[in-house]
Amino acid sequence: MTRGAESAIGSLGQDRISLRDYICKVEIGAFGSERGSAQRLRFTLVLDVAPPSADLDDDVDGILSYDMLVEAVEHCLAEQRYDLLETLAERIAARALIHNRARHIQVRIEKLDRGPFALGVEISRSRAALAPALVDAATDTAAVSFHPWILVLAPELIGDPRLPSWLGQIAGAARAHIGLDPLAPSGGLVVLPGPLSLRPELLDAPEAQLQIDLLSQDQAAWLLDGQGLDWRASVSRTEIDAVLAAGDVAVWAPARLVLSAPQDAGHPPLSSLMLQAGWLAQELEAVQIISLGCDLDGAERLDLADILALPSRAASAKKAVVAGAEG
Repeated sequence: MTRGAESAIGSLGQDRISLRDYICKVEIGAFGSERGSAQRLRFTLVLDVAPPSADLDDDVDGILSYDMLVEAVEHCLAEQRYDLLETLAERIAARALIHNRARHIQVRIEKLDRGPFALGVEISRSRAALAPALVDAATDTAAVSFHPWILVLAPELIGDPRLPSWLGQIAGAARAHIGLDPLAPSGGLVVLPGPLSLRPELLDAPEAQLQIDLLSQDQAAWLLDGQGLDWRASVSRTEIDAVLAAGDVAVWAPARLVLSAPQDAGHPPLSSLMLQAGWLAQELEAVQIISLGCDLDGAERLDLADILALPSRAASAKKAVVAGAEG
């Protein structure tokens, strides 16, 4: 990326995020000699974005993450084989520019194995001038969310030796959407642990009790994270998405998001597990909520055994399916 071009972007008074010198091996090229073998490509992306709000408060969910630039490259590479770097660059630019805060992007792609030099293409595109067909195509693919399952977990089960097997079964079903719409995207699993039993209880101070319970739920999430499996404690929406994208189980440590959620006449405090699970299900466009080892009012109960009887069809994200623990 030329210094003059970068200066021009900066003069717009907007922020920039970048991906530089990302190298991977790709089969690409129009010549016969380029078919059937991979060559190294180097990607450099600089995206001009609208600055975050003044009350950012060091919150990762308040920014446009530079991880989306990596995702744009990897997604477009996975879509098809390309003859032209120009086509690939256009697709990457379109995918990055669909985000509401994105304004302008420069994409440089270089072939590194054609000689003692780098051959490449560099394009500059703005969101406003992007071809509608490219925007529509990129939006159709990028708008697909993970549609995970939400699992409310009784904290008493954290030390149960059967828990890895149970979560493995549920996560496998959630990723595959077993018995659900075959056209739905693979989902993943988000675990919401209940508060640990050894905590103070303040019957006459609900606001203080909520703070205590949320801290206890965060502790439970980190206890699960520390077991060395593919369970990853996640405190923000950005982290949850990243964990699901990696194919791991996201364990929601809810304090930060719950305390920052709207609270007014139309939005009661998220003071119960069901309210928290329902709110998260809406945020993540979850397929359904299930529960392991605890009761949720008005929910269907499924018996728990070594092999779980998992849901066989889609349920509303606001309807819970309960699996109760046996001895």
